[in-house]
Amino acid sequence: MLGLGGSSDAMISGGESRESGEHANAPAGDHFFAPGDPLSSRPGTPGSNSPDPDLEVLSREGAEDIRAMTDFTCPVRVIPGGAVEGKTLAAAGLRGLPGLFLTAVQKAGQESDAVAAPGGDYVLSADDVLWFAGDAAGISSLRRIPGITAENQQVDKLKLHKTDRRLVQAVVAIGSPLTNRAIRDVRFRTCYDAVIIAVQRSGGRIQAKIGDIVLQAGDVLLLDTGSSFLRLYKADPAFALVSEIENSAPPQFDKLLPACGTAVVMIAVFVAGALDLFVAALLASGIMLATGCLTQNAARGAVKWEVITTIAAAFGISACMEATGVASAIATTLVGGASGIGAGTPGVLIAVYIATFFLCNVVGNNAAAALMYPIAAGAAEQQVIDRDQMAYLLMLAASASFMSPFGYQTNLMVYGPGGYVFADFLRFGVPMQVVQMIVSVGVVLLGDLWWVGWVAGFGAIACIYGGRAAAAALATRAETAKTGAPPSAKKLDGIREEDETVVDKGPNMV
Repeated sequence: MLGLGGSSDAMISGGESRESGEHANAPAGDHFFAPGDPLSSRPGTPGSNSPDPDLEVLSREGAEDIRAMTDFTCPVRVIPGGAVEGKTLAAAGLRGLPGLFLTAVQKAGQESDAVAAPGGDYVLSADDVLWFAGDAAGISSLRRIPGITAENQQVDKLKLHKTDRRLVQAVVAIGSPLTNRAIRDVRFRTCYDAVIIAVQRSGGRIQAKIGDIVLQAGDVLLLDTGSSFLRLYKADPAFALVSEIENSAPPQFDKLLPACGTAVVMIAVFVAGALDLFVAALLASGIMLATGCLTQNAARGAVKWEVITTIAAAFGISACMEATGVASAIATTLVGGASGIGAGTPGVLIAVYIATFFLCNVVGNNAAAALMYPIAAGAAEQQVIDRDQMAYLLMLAASASFMSPFGYQTNLMVYGPGGYVFADFLRFGVPMQVVQMIVSVGVVLLGDLWWVGWVAGFGAIACIYGGRAAAAALATRAETAKTGAPPSAKKLDGIREEDETVVDKGPNMV
């Protein structure tokens, strides 16, 4: 039997289910399968001539979306006076969240009724309960939205600091003392110092009050607890599996102003020349640790030793290239090539830019800047280019890692989850690379007339937006002259006609 998520019912999903047809009720041995049919295996009776229940083809009409069988359903409450009260769902940013689907909203004081799948224009009120369905990562992201909190008020009774709280998944074991008992009767928070905020069960979403859910073996519990839960209960017989969700600590919205103020003061002190950036950053980090904006574990985890090692090694290679004359030889080659084709200073700048951005798409921007600096400095000296201007060009080129998913950390962050391929980065990165090269080289060549580049850039933007607005106005005028009515009036008429044909079935109730 094939398993999915530790469930007793196994499910193999390859896409959209084929609609039931003439062979839908045939025995498994006579059934004709198509690529992408989801299969479900269940215990059957050997030797039976009835349709074989060991293997079923689930059609779209016969089963809910398979994703519903692996989703958590988590209720959250609108905080009175919070950031989202009085806003629509769209304005509050609660529609279209990654990995989440808003299934229903319960109005405050009306727990028996719920509005199923409300539209983006639904206005939120204090103490409204929003039901979200999604995976563990999606539920974790809800904690980062100000103005909402877990509906289970037991969370407020946890004797844990915010920085120590985590989301943990725990699977109820067969024979666990938790099985066949309602959550409110288990006294879970008292026994485990954790609060259940969502439950996942194979077979469909559970949309009920957390305390009313009767636990079964195989249920996956999403817990709000401390970082020590994994160490304390990993071997507990009540749980078959325990795992922590990465980066699930709740944000500290109350520390927003101290953190922002510290960062602003750090930058101001450095810009004023009162302290070196390194010293100012160390002092700012100490203040954030003292005020609780940052924990010691978070501070240690923020140090990326692999990045520091790469940069340090690149500086060593750079010094070696300069000491052995390799950097000087490459610089001479670049200058000689530019002079040979009559490109002069612009040719040298373009050559340095191209070499730097190709390197940064391979080894990263920090290492590329360190490796290219001695070469760029040598080329600037031979071509009588101001070294500061060359350093400025090098900085821009090293930051232009648009053409490769490996050029920068953010590229890698979206590479996998976004389903991108290498060709996507080339398709969008090459035009951006060309535009930035032209602008960067142009600004360096202008020197003291750098403001000309600003005027030209903002003037081009104004021309583009002005041209689009003028084209839209001309098109509207032409449409009005042709039909006698503006396009907006025609669209409203069409909407009214559609509304008249819709049968009002009343509000959906959950």
